[in-house]
Amino acid sequence: EPSHAITAYEQARHLGTNSAFIDLRIASAYELSKDYTAAEEYYTHALQSEDYHFHAAQGLISVYLSTARINNAWQEIKNIINLYPKEYEGIHLATALYIMCNMPTKATELLNEVRLRFHRRILFHYDYIKALSCAQEYDAAYEYLSCLDDELVRENLFFAKEKSNILLALGQTDSAMQC
Repeated sequence: EPSHAITAYEQARHLGTNSAFIDLRIASAYELSKDYTAAEEYYTHALQSEDYHFHAAQGLISVYLSTARINNAWQEIKNIINLYPKEYEGIHLATALYIMCNMPTKATELLNEVRLRFHRRILFHYDYIKALSCAQEYDAAYEYLSCLDDELVRENLFFAKEKSNILLALGQTDSAMQC
């Protein structure tokens, strides 16, 4: 139960335990209990810590999205991308937000910009195929999926499911059934 966790973490905070870590835990508990104002306050406290900044920013983005503050979420995603240019997570969050806002073409444009830096990440391939599918660019999605390692596609449930959906969209029912 989130309220018990909040009480325990508050006690730990008063004892001087790592404040940023505790702030993250309290924020998460408040977010689970849908007290987004309190969650935002604690995530903001945790942002001050260099060690926990990235996780606090992710939490803030979640709160912003839960409270329909898309512009705040965009700003925090931009901050993550600028502060952590070698991390893929900011790109992943931006891609998900573009898709959620029904802007899959923007997602594919962003992914094309960063392809050389992150093409070895499975999550990159997931995002790219998802964006192409959401943009109804099924031929391009199928072609891209076909270029991926067969073993990766077979072993990863998302890729198999997405391949089946793409084939269905392309009218290849028999092939889709084999996925």
